[in-house]
Amino acid sequence: LSKALNMYLSFVAMKRTSLPVYNVLKRLQPVYALLQDWMIRGASATGWEAGGIAMMCLGTVITGIGDLDFDVVGYLVALAAAACQSLYLVLARHAQDNVTGLTHVDLLFYTAFYNCAIFLPLSAAELPDVRRFLEGEGEVMRLGYFLIP
Repeated sequence: LSKALNMYLSFVAMKRTSLPVYNVLKRLQPVYALLQDWMIRGASATGWEAGGIAMMCLGTVITGIGDLDFDVVGYLVALAAAACQSLYLVLARHAQDNVTGLTHVDLLFYTAFYNCAIFLPLSAAELPDVRRFLEGEGEVMRLGYFLIP
């Protein structure tokens, strides 16, 4: 659920902020991961790691001050997306700690499976628009080129 929420919030944040600002805000993910890792797994960071993360926070504040299109809601949504992403990573690591034999491929499979269950019904509302788009000349062939590895 945290990965799906991260994906959704990321799209919303990209609509409300510029892409460079969004990328800088997403770089704050280690701040959340540090706190969440300590709360969930009991892990703690070294002084050098904490210092590096503090420098990233400073860079984010400097970027925010210089942002001409500052949007409070966009910033908050981007920060929430970063928190959800780090929560997913910490929970995935926690699952690997507690379930023997659980690999990163297993985690990717279950994440994709659950996200399909969440997003497929939501994307069904866009099927008429997709169908209308594919009626354009050559679009089906372009889709085929895109889908074939």
